[in-house]
Amino acid sequence: MAPRERLTSILAVAVALALAGGCGAVPDKHYFAIVNEVEASRPAGAGPTCARSVVVVPVEIAVPYDDDRIVFRTDKYEIKYFNYAFWVSRPQDMFQQLLAQKLERARIFDAEDPQLASARTHLTLLATIDAVELIATGELIEARLAMTMRLRDPSADASIWEHAFDTRRPVANDGRDVDVEETVRTLNAIYGAESANVANALRSFLPSYAGCSAAP
Repeated sequence: MAPRERLTSILAVAVALALAGGCGAVPDKHYFAIVNEVEASRPAGAGPTCARSVVVVPVEIAVPYDDDRIVFRTDKYEIKYFNYAFWVSRPQDMFQQLLAQKLERARIFDAEDPQLASARTHLTLLATIDAVELIATGELIEARLAMTMRLRDPSADASIWEHAFDTRRPVANDGRDVDVEETVRTLNAIYGAESANVANALRSFLPSYAGCSAAP
């Protein structure tokens, strides 16, 4: 069961533990993951949208989120971290695997292979995590996920497609205990909807890109 951590009491708990010299019971650590939900497969006979392979390179991340602790904030100036709620891996590693898996299942490209990043014959997907956090301001508590993506064609030395989103969804009203699992589920729902938008946008764009007809 996920820990229920009340935002207004986190700092007080941390101070109390510090004053106690680390004595007494310490809450268990809990680890969370974003996942690709099961979705309908494309017809077996359907070929890829693009005849070239793609490489999802290591994802970049804004500095405050380069941490395995889950981030929350109560205003735009201060970053805080849940004390006992962690990601199963660094967010940038987790999202690199998620995006590669999403593209493979969607059969948008001929293949997805992270080992081919230096090959000029393969398209390259670059992604940046601009925010992955819980925000509690005023009476509203929200989950927020923001990412920027670019598809590059190394053979043309150019970016050929860009997509960005910054999405928030409510998690709980002020005054309720905030369930970290509920927050992660909301972040997962945001990722699911936005990754589907990315896949659809690529399916719409790639047929018109002449460089997709065959590897250079």
